[in-house]
Amino acid sequence: MRDLKLIPASLAALAVVGLAGCSGGTAGETPASGSGQSSYSPPPLTPKQMVMKAGAQEEAVRFFTGYAADKFSATWNELTPDIRERISRKVWVRVHAACKPASSAQQRTVTAVTVFGDSAIVTSTVVGGTETTEDIFKYVHGKWRFTPKDMTIYRSKSVAAVIKAVKAAGLCTSWKGF
Repeated sequence: MRDLKLIPASLAALAVVGLAGCSGGTAGETPASGSGQSSYSPPPLTPKQMVMKAGAQEEAVRFFTGYAADKFSATWNELTPDIRERISRKVWVRVHAACKPASSAQQRTVTAVTVFGDSAIVTSTVVGGTETTEDIFKYVHGKWRFTPKDMTIYRSKSVAAVIKAVKAAGLCTSWKGF
């Protein structure tokens, strides 16, 4: 019985010793250059990962190109199925058509794609500008699809109310992935 009382104290001591060894180096060692930059480089992508990354980038370019050309009905097709269930084509098209500065003047260039399983973070910039955004694309039913960041904007069933909310939120002045 007395030995059972020692178990919690022994586990605590092992945890402290184990955590002390998690500093990433041995005692007296300092980080490589002291610059705060890691020397870690990720492993090369597998062929499947390269295909997934290329597919996400291709879909992002298709979506951004359609959006910049005011082809909102086509961009609605590029939304994930669950988003299309929540936002009708009519609402999507009317809201984005009413928000012209965020669309036609906003051609984008994809600068980076990071894939995590069935999700991708696509970093892009406005052509000729400095605005950088990150958008989420999901791999669903064998295709990459866009996922808007802010779904709260579409709560109202009235197109006029959604347009008013989008304008009030300042989403018509730049690309915000709404």
